[in-house]
Amino acid sequence: MTKPISPEEVVQLKLEQVPDGVIWAFNEAIAEHYQGGRAEVPLWLVRNKITIHTDTPEDTIPGWWLDIEEIYRKEGWEVSFYKPDYGESWQSYFDFRKK
Repeated sequence: MTKPISPEEVVQLKLEQVPDGVIWAFNEAIAEHYQGGRAEVPLWLVRNKITIHTDTPEDTIPGWWLDIEEIYRKEGWEVSFYKPDYGESWQSYFDFRKK
């Protein structure tokens, strides 16, 4: 019998569906930018690394591949994503903080 998925199961299922290359890309970017208990990772860098690790052209990266906050929270990170509001010009980034 099929039952609805629980919130806890969603994170595991998502991890199973996201290509390993996406996780590698995020892990590398976090390690490169990690200092003082946090890593501020630019979105452009993650997208670039995903293209390298998955052979996926940047303009075809599915948006859900970048929706990794819950996956990393499950591993002990506090994760936020910041993007500029209309009229602002700074670069979007992920903020990973050690809990």
